[in-house]
Amino acid sequence: MIYVSSSSLRYRSLKKSVHVFVKNGYRRIELSGGFSNYKNLENDLLSLKIEYGLEFIFHHYFPSLDNEFVLNLASNNDSIYTKSLNHLLASIKLSKKIGISRFGFHAGYFVDLKANELGKRMKKRKIKDKAKAISRFCKAFDKLKKEAAGQVDLYLENNVVSLFNYRIFCGENPFMLTNYDDYNELHRKIEFKLLLDCGHLKVTCNSLRLNFFDELRRMAPLTDYYHISDNDGFNDRNYGLRKNSLLCTSINKFYSNRKIFTLEINGLKELNRSYHQLIGAKNDR
Repeated sequence: MIYVSSSSLRYRSLKKSVHVFVKNGYRRIELSGGFSNYKNLENDLLSLKIEYGLEFIFHHYFPSLDNEFVLNLASNNDSIYTKSLNHLLASIKLSKKIGISRFGFHAGYFVDLKANELGKRMKKRKIKDKAKAISRFCKAFDKLKKEAAGQVDLYLENNVVSLFNYRIFCGENPFMLTNYDDYNELHRKIEFKLLLDCGHLKVTCNSLRLNFFDELRRMAPLTDYYHISDNDGFNDRNYGLRKNSLLCTSINKFYSNRKIFTLEINGLKELNRSYHQLIGAKNDR
C-alpha cells in the first residue's frame, strides 16, 4: 500500500492538505508535523476520514506541538524528555481514538538539538553518555508500549547522519538507530518495529562509508513500513524517484501491497510522478 506524506505539501491547514490529496486521487495519507493546532482537530480527522474514505497514519510531530522543540526520548534534559514522552503518549491516544493501528517516530539523539538545526548543519556540542541515553529511551519506550496496549503498533524510524554533521562531531555518531548494527544493538534491549527511511539510510551510508545497497538488503526484510525518497547522498533532500534508478530498482525488489510505503517527496508534481514508479502504483489508489 502506498501512502503520501503531508510533508510533501507543507500546508499549515490540515483540511487544505487533505482536500488537495483527495483531488489528486489519494486516499492513504500519513500526517506529519507542520499543521496549525486547533481544538476541533479530532472531530475534523474523523469527519474527513468518513467523508472521503481515508486511511490515516500519524507520524512523529503529529499532532503538531504548541511550543516548538526537538522531540528526543533519549535526552538527559528532564524538560525535553518529559515533553517528548507526553507528546508521543498523546499521539498514541489519538491514534486509538481515530482507529489507526500504527504510529512511527524517530529514535533518540545523543545530543539535544535546536529546532532550527533539524535537517541542517548542527552546532558542535558534547555527546552525552550513550549508554545512559539508550537506557532512558528504552524506559520511555516501555511506557509508550503500555499506552499502545496492543492497539497501535509502534515503529522507530532510523535517523540520518549527514557527512557535514558527522565531521562536526569528529567522526562520532550523535544519533541512535542509523544503520543495521545500530538496529541490532537497540533490538537486543527492546522489542520494536522498524520504520525504514530509505533516504535517511542513503545519506547515512555515505557519511559512515557503508555500502548503501548492502545495508538496504539487510534492513528492508526487517520491516513492513518504509519512507521513500531520493537524495544526493549528502543531505536528505526528499527528491522524487527516477525510473530505473538504483534506488527505485532496489525498492521494487521488496515492494508488496501488504507493506506500507510512504512517499516523502517535495512538491505535488514530483509526488505524482514518483507514485507511478512503484510496482502496481496505478492500481493502488
